[in-house]
Amino acid sequence: MHSMLTADEQFATSILSRIGLTVEKVPESTTRTPDLLAYDDTHRFLIEVKTRTDDATLSKELRKKRTAYRTSSIGPTKGVAGIFQHAMTQLEAKAQDEFQLVWVRIHSCRGAEQTLTEQVRHTLYGITLVVGGSLGNRALECYFFHRSTFYRYPQLDGAILTFQDRLVLCINTYSTRAEELRKSRIGEAFTRNILDPHELEREGKCLIADCGIDRQDAAAVLTYVSTKYGITNAVQFNFDEHAAFAAFDPHASENTDTNADDHDLDPWLGW
Repeated sequence: MHSMLTADEQFATSILSRIGLTVEKVPESTTRTPDLLAYDDTHRFLIEVKTRTDDATLSKELRKKRTAYRTSSIGPTKGVAGIFQHAMTQLEAKAQDEFQLVWVRIHSCRGAEQTLTEQVRHTLYGITLVVGGSLGNRALECYFFHRSTFYRYPQLDGAILTFQDRLVLCINTYSTRAEELRKSRIGEAFTRNILDPHELEREGKCLIADCGIDRQDAAAVLTYVSTKYGITNAVQFNFDEHAAFAAFDPHASENTDTNADDHDLDPWLGW
């Protein structure tokens, strides 16, 4: 089976097999289909594997000009939203009663895995930062403030993000099967690597805009959040990353290892 898989699909298969799931490649057809089916005696998981990489024009610009400059939003992006929209088309073409998951492996030749991962996470959850008088000097993340992939697709039960040697399971709290996913073999394997906004909210580590207000009306959403949490003089914002690049030795080696044995499920604090 591995000869039929891409490098990223092989990586996902290796991790899923290590936690005790049987993994099969979904046969390709004339219609779009997801990449993998994983299962045990209790649950079945349809998984679409996607890759998030650097700006494709960066290397061309460096070859031509030797230098380049980029500004990247640390927030939801249309590009990432498009990746998930495409993934949902593939998942829904095959889905019956399986869990639906998107596996996103993040690569960067410029060391920007953290930025790319933040864009994916912010797009999934529609995250912004909120500051206000009653929060002291803290800026708390507010989930579902902006339009978000998880709100748009409640049938998407979760997403697995991998970058460098880190893995995290993002739970879609709008899925009716969120708790069941947590209790599945995947949820148990990722117990200490689960991102769940409701858990963070209970610990006082985030805010949640759980309202039906049109997300284009940011002022109204901010008013809702301010009232819900008693925040005075609230302001919301997202950061941008500014980066300059210079051409480097094209013969410098890159680590393109796809061996999952070098990636473990030990707990990590990503955010």
